[in-house]
Amino acid sequence: MINNSNNYCKVAEINGKLCGFIIGQTDVLNPKLCYLSLIAVSEDYSGKSIGKELFKAFIQDFGRHHELIEIGTQINNFSANKLYSKYNFKLVDNVITMHWHKSWKCLIVLISKKNII
Repeated sequence: MINNSNNYCKVAEINGKLCGFIIGQTDVLNPKLCYLSLIAVSEDYSGKSIGKELFKAFIQDFGRHHELIEIGTQINNFSANKLYSKYNFKLVDNVITMHWHKSWKCLIVLISKKNII
């Protein structure tokens, strides 16, 4: 686990196997704000409350040192959105993210929503 005033990373293991992780950091310009950058749980361990435990640890270990926590997530990531709403996170903005690279010859559009505590 990495946990200092600017960065946070925690992994979840079961029987020595990596089954999930969470990463966050403090905003460079506003130290009162932190971001949950990424939370992931292996499909093999889905539904076993691993994401919930990682999220709770993030709030307790890192988020409590900040006034605001911002989370970006996909609008159709229902399990994540349900988890965030259980902890009183509220939708404050909708964002459309578009990615393009000349080698792709196509445009990828991601619609996500930002949550802030």
